Amino acid sequence: MGVGENRETRMFRRSLASALVLFVLGSFVLAETYTGLITELKKDSVTISIRKKGEKGEKKTFKVSKDTKLKKAAKKGEDATDVSADDINKAIEKGIKIKGKDDPIKGVFGKIETSGTGDDEAATSITVGGGRRPSKKKKNDE
Repeated sequence: MGVGENRETRMFRRSLASALVLFVLGSFVLAETYTGLITELKKDSVTISIRKKGEKGEKKTFKVSKDTKLKKAAKKGEDATDVSADDINKAIEKGIKIKGKDDPIKGVFGKIETSGTGDDEAATSITVGGGRRPSKKKKNDE
Protein backbone atom coordinates (compact mmCIF):
# COMPACT_ATOMS: atom_id res chain seq x y z
CA MET A 1 0.00 0.00 0.00
CA GLY A 2 2.95 2.32 0.29
CA VAL A 3 3.03 2.62 -3.51
CA GLY A 4 -0.55 3.97 -3.65
CA GLU A 5 0.15 6.65 -1.07
CA ASN A 6 3.26 7.72 -2.94
CA ARG A 7 1.27 8.03 -6.15
CA GLU A 8 -1.43 10.09 -4.43
CA THR A 9 1.21 12.37 -2.96
CA ARG A 10 2.73 12.96 -6.39
CA MET A 11 -0.68 13.72 -7.89
CA PHE A 12 -1.41 16.16 -5.07
CA ARG A 13 1.90 17.96 -5.60
CA ARG A 14 1.31 18.20 -9.35
CA SER A 15 -2.16 19.63 -8.92
CA LEU A 16 -0.92 22.07 -6.28
CA ALA A 17 1.88 23.24 -8.60
CA SER A 18 -0.51 23.68 -11.53
CA ALA A 19 -2.94 25.66 -9.34
CA LEU A 20 -0.08 27.96 -8.31
CA VAL A 21 0.91 28.51 -11.95
CA LEU A 22 -2.70 29.35 -12.88
CA PHE A 23 -2.93 31.78 -9.98
CA VAL A 24 0.25 33.62 -11.01
CA LEU A 25 -0.77 33.79 -14.67
CA GLY A 26 -4.27 34.90 -13.72
CA SER A 27 -2.93 37.85 -11.75
CA PHE A 28 -1.06 39.05 -14.86
CA VAL A 29 -4.24 38.84 -16.91
CA LEU A 30 -6.15 40.98 -14.40
CA ALA A 31 -3.47 43.71 -14.37
CA GLU A 32 -3.66 46.38 -17.05
CA THR A 33 -1.70 49.54 -17.93
CA TYR A 34 -3.21 52.71 -19.40
CA THR A 35 -1.15 55.55 -20.87
CA GLY A 36 -2.57 58.96 -21.65
CA LEU A 37 -3.41 62.37 -20.23
CA ILE A 38 -4.25 62.31 -16.53
CA THR A 39 -6.87 65.03 -16.15
CA GLU A 40 -8.04 64.63 -12.56
CA LEU A 41 -6.76 63.13 -9.31
CA LYS A 42 -9.08 63.09 -6.31
CA LYS A 43 -8.76 61.42 -2.94
CA ASP A 44 -10.64 58.33 -4.11
CA SER A 45 -10.42 58.41 -7.96
CA VAL A 46 -8.21 59.23 -10.93
CA THR A 47 -9.35 60.09 -14.48
CA ILE A 48 -7.25 59.49 -17.58
CA SER A 49 -7.97 60.35 -21.21
CA ILE A 50 -6.67 57.56 -23.45
CA ARG A 51 -6.21 58.59 -27.06
CA LYS A 52 -5.77 56.26 -29.98
CA LYS A 53 -4.49 57.39 -33.36
CA GLY A 54 -7.10 59.35 -35.24
CA GLU A 55 -9.71 59.05 -32.48
CA LYS A 56 -10.89 61.33 -29.72
CA GLY A 57 -9.68 60.42 -26.23
CA GLU A 58 -11.69 57.92 -24.20
CA LYS A 59 -12.00 58.92 -20.53
CA LYS A 60 -11.65 56.24 -17.87
CA THR A 61 -11.95 56.66 -14.12
CA PHE A 62 -10.37 54.29 -11.60
CA LYS A 63 -10.54 53.95 -7.84
CA VAL A 64 -7.56 55.14 -5.80
CA SER A 65 -6.69 53.74 -2.38
CA LYS A 66 -4.16 54.70 0.26
CA ASP A 67 -1.95 51.86 -1.08
CA THR A 68 -1.76 53.37 -4.60
CA LYS A 69 1.83 54.33 -5.40
CA LEU A 70 2.36 57.84 -6.81
CA LYS A 71 5.56 58.33 -8.80
CA LYS A 72 7.29 60.71 -11.16
CA ALA A 73 8.97 59.16 -14.22
CA ALA A 74 12.73 59.35 -14.30
CA LYS A 75 15.25 59.59 -17.08
CA LYS A 76 16.30 56.44 -18.86
CA GLY A 77 18.32 54.16 -16.60
CA GLU A 78 17.11 55.82 -13.38
CA ASP A 79 14.37 54.82 -10.93
CA ALA A 80 11.09 56.70 -10.62
CA THR A 81 10.79 58.96 -7.57
CA ASP A 82 7.88 59.09 -5.16
CA VAL A 83 5.66 62.19 -5.28
CA SER A 84 2.63 63.41 -3.37
CA ALA A 85 -0.92 63.83 -4.65
CA ASP A 86 -0.47 67.62 -4.30
CA ASP A 87 2.52 67.52 -6.69
CA ILE A 88 0.47 65.66 -9.29
CA ASN A 89 -2.48 68.05 -8.89
CA LYS A 90 -0.16 71.05 -9.37
CA ALA A 91 1.18 69.48 -12.58
CA ILE A 92 -2.39 68.86 -13.80
CA GLU A 93 -3.36 72.49 -13.10
CA LYS A 94 -0.21 73.78 -14.83
CA GLY A 95 -1.20 71.80 -17.89
CA ILE A 96 0.63 70.92 -21.07
CA LYS A 97 1.60 73.50 -23.67
CA ILE A 98 0.59 72.37 -27.16
CA LYS A 99 2.28 73.81 -30.23
CA GLY A 100 -0.10 76.18 -32.03
CA LYS A 101 -2.39 76.77 -29.02
CA ASP A 102 -2.18 79.72 -26.66
CA ASP A 103 -3.67 78.11 -23.56
CA PRO A 104 -2.21 74.92 -22.08
CA ILE A 105 -4.38 71.80 -21.87
CA LYS A 106 -5.28 70.83 -18.31
CA GLY A 107 -3.59 67.54 -17.47
CA VAL A 108 -0.28 65.72 -17.32
CA PHE A 109 1.02 62.76 -19.34
CA GLY A 110 1.18 59.61 -17.31
CA LYS A 111 0.65 55.91 -16.89
CA ILE A 112 -1.84 54.13 -14.63
CA GLU A 113 -1.40 50.48 -13.67
CA THR A 114 -4.56 48.77 -12.46
CA SER A 115 -5.72 45.50 -10.97
CA GLY A 116 -9.15 43.90 -11.10
CA THR A 117 -11.76 44.02 -13.83
CA GLY A 118 -14.85 46.06 -14.66
CA ASP A 119 -16.22 48.16 -11.81
CA ASP A 120 -13.69 46.62 -9.40
CA GLU A 121 -10.70 47.89 -11.43
CA ALA A 122 -8.51 50.03 -9.15
CA ALA A 123 -5.26 51.94 -9.67
CA THR A 124 -2.24 50.31 -8.06
CA SER A 125 0.35 52.75 -9.43
CA ILE A 126 0.22 56.21 -11.01
CA THR A 127 3.35 57.48 -12.78
CA VAL A 128 3.39 61.03 -14.16
CA GLY A 129 5.84 62.44 -16.67
CA GLY A 130 7.32 61.00 -19.80
CA GLY A 131 5.15 60.85 -22.88
CA ARG A 132 7.20 63.53 -24.58
CA ARG A 133 9.65 62.85 -27.32
CA PRO A 134 13.13 64.20 -26.73
CA SER A 135 13.89 67.22 -28.85
CA LYS A 136 16.46 66.72 -31.55
CA LYS A 137 19.06 69.45 -31.38
CA LYS A 138 20.62 70.34 -34.67
CA LYS A 139 24.35 70.81 -34.72
CA ASN A 140 25.59 73.94 -36.38
CA ASP A 141 28.36 73.17 -38.84
CA GLU A 142 30.70 76.14 -38.85
